[in-house]
Amino acid sequence: MPTSRAFHTATRGDGEVLLAGGANVHSVPRLSTVYTSVTPLASAELFNPTTVTFTNTGNMTTARSWHTATLLGNGKVLVVGGVDASGNVLSTAELYQ
Repeated sequence: MPTSRAFHTATRGDGEVLLAGGANVHSVPRLSTVYTSVTPLASAELFNPTTVTFTNTGNMTTARSWHTATLLGNGKVLVVGGVDASGNVLSTAELYQ
């Protein structure tokens, strides 16, 4: 996987899996405390299970994690809600083609 991510969605359609958004999680131990940063991502990748390869694809408009993604009948993916980089809960949606 080109980009490490957590809290993303994985939506299968037409033989490939769209991995969208999520967050890059980075932890740094200092003394007896672990500091963790969570940075939402706008990037997306396609995974081909036949060739076991990942391909970068177009970014979403908004970086988001903890969102939902639904495969629609026309093959597009509807991405809804989530959390942005400031921790705000999003009330927006995007149509991923």
